[in-house]
Amino acid sequence: MGSVNEDMKWGAVVEQQWAAWLKCKNPLFEITHAPKRKFPGWDLMTKVPAGRCRYYEVKWDATAQSPWKGHRGDTLKATGNIYIEYENPRQGKPSGIATSQAHYWVYC
Repeated sequence: MGSVNEDMKWGAVVEQQWAAWLKCKNPLFEITHAPKRKFPGWDLMTKVPAGRCRYYEVKWDATAQSPWKGHRGDTLKATGNIYIEYENPRQGKPSGIATSQAHYWVYC
């Protein structure tokens, strides 16, 4: 069963792997990781020698493929669905993809 902390750990691994893949595809890329919790709009930034930057948001979510706890505490089956937040329902404010600065979203 996935948890937020477990997803964050795997997310860091996936982010490193995505950065390695980008570097392999284009060795001229300068790759920067966003400082921890400082730039919620992106996880990786690539820059080419000409100066053009591209931002990537990298997400890991094991919930789609594993049993999970519902809001009532009951165990639910894997849905196969992905969850992409665009609004914080508690605050009624845009969030997630609606506020991202990323040019690309990588969802694993």
